[in-house]
Amino acid sequence: MSEWLLILPVIFIGSLCQGYSGIGFGLLSVGLITLYLPVKDSTLLILALTCILSVSIMVQLRNHIRLKAMLWFLISAFMGRGVCFVILEHYGNAA
Repeated sequence: MSEWLLILPVIFIGSLCQGYSGIGFGLLSVGLITLYLPVKDSTLLILALTCILSVSIMVQLRNHIRLKAMLWFLISAFMGRGVCFVILEHYGNAA
């Protein structure tokens, strides 16, 4: 429980960074969360939160997004994240 009290402010600051500049959530969050969690767990956590953050931004900006122009990019990005999630889940501790 105490590690979550340290992780939540990091996620909040990373989200602020992402909101203001468009980049930085993963960079900042993974770098600091790995101090409290193993690399595999922190990567999977940030991967899931990045998907949620991206979907929430897309919902807010849905009137300005040309989905037909971005369709293949979105499909490949979400498939790639899914594949990374599976690979990390199964092979994350093997090294």
